[in-house]
Amino acid sequence: MALAAALAMGGIAGGALLVPKGHVAAAAVISTTVHKRLSNYGAWRTSRRFGEVWVPSVARDWRPYTDGRWIWTDDGWYWQSEEPFGAIVFHYGHWVYDDDLGWVWIAGEDWAPAWVVWRESDDDIGWAPAPPPDFEVVVADAWWAFAPVAAIGAVNIVRDVLPVEENVTIVRNTTIIDKTTIINNYGNRQSVHVGNTVVPVNAGPPLAHLPKTVLASLKAAKVAPPAKGRMAAAHLDTAHGALVKRQAMKLQAANLPGNRAGEEAGAQGGANPAPAGKQAAMTPAKPLPAHKAASAARMKRLAGNGEQSANARTRTAKAAPARHVVPHQAAANRMMVNRLAARNQAHDMRMARMQRAHMAHMAHMDRQMARMSNWHAGPARMQRKPPKCNPHAGGCSRHG
Repeated sequence: MALAAALAMGGIAGGALLVPKGHVAAAAVISTTVHKRLSNYGAWRTSRRFGEVWVPSVARDWRPYTDGRWIWTDDGWYWQSEEPFGAIVFHYGHWVYDDDLGWVWIAGEDWAPAWVVWRESDDDIGWAPAPPPDFEVVVADAWWAFAPVAAIGAVNIVRDVLPVEENVTIVRNTTIIDKTTIINNYGNRQSVHVGNTVVPVNAGPPLAHLPKTVLASLKAAKVAPPAKGRMAAAHLDTAHGALVKRQAMKLQAANLPGNRAGEEAGAQGGANPAPAGKQAAMTPAKPLPAHKAASAARMKRLAGNGEQSANARTRTAKAAPARHVVPHQAAANRMMVNRLAARNQAHDMRMARMQRAHMAHMAHMDRQMARMSNWHAGPARMQRKPPKCNPHAGGCSRHG
């Protein structure tokens, strides 16, 4: 109910994505195997607006791209789903919210690391399904999934996704990412419109925007997409993850504004040219803001999201911009805030482990006490009576 209400509100709220209206394209032809496999986890239905769609069997408050993790690859941000149908529906086709059926998946033939659009601020990062370009669709505020920036490398980010009721406020405090991230192996991408701005699909945050602690915990890999025309899972090679991150950081740093060598390299195709047949993206990455002074990080507990209450949401309370803050002081402030956020997160994890260990110990003690109680309540042992003494036998006492 909360999601439905948020979707209704988001349709009229600002910050919406508008996909230009076009002809209604026919749904992609998928194999019988894929069709049957998805039938095990949902139902194929006919939408009055979108034609044949697949509707997953999920909880009422479910949203696409929430149960899984983000991985940085040489093809950009890759969504690794924890759901059994994720290898298909989050890398092919498009998700859209149908007023009658809820979230539905429209089949598509092109593969991508993720079909999403992104928003960001100093505190939060957000993503939403990129709707099909053949329909006029408004992306409501409730489509977005937001999490603290510090959680972008989480093993499963669903525990850190913020309540959908907060989306209306967060959308207004974030900006759409409309610049293509600098990566080594940039494949073909579609685009959607945000007002008059064309936004590339999956133009997520550059690695240079992430705190060092987050960057260190972020999983990276080389990705090998499936063969063209075949719906299958991609192959991730994590053995070269560290190299993939270093190359991306080097390429993005070389293209920061003010770096003459990087700008010249970008104009000539980049310091690390893309492999043959791949399109290289050379849009400069946005530099980190150096004029904002952050105060100490404060912890905000997430309420109403199950396991989320055990995961503290790290927020940076914004102070008024200082008049005379030099860049190295601002960088030092950000580094201190990042350290505090990482320390608080580690403290919460240790406390959760200690609580689980304490509960397990108490359960063990209860079982031991129950066993002792059952043992004492058992039948009393028979006491053996001493044999009677024969008065005619020698050594027998008269009173024996």
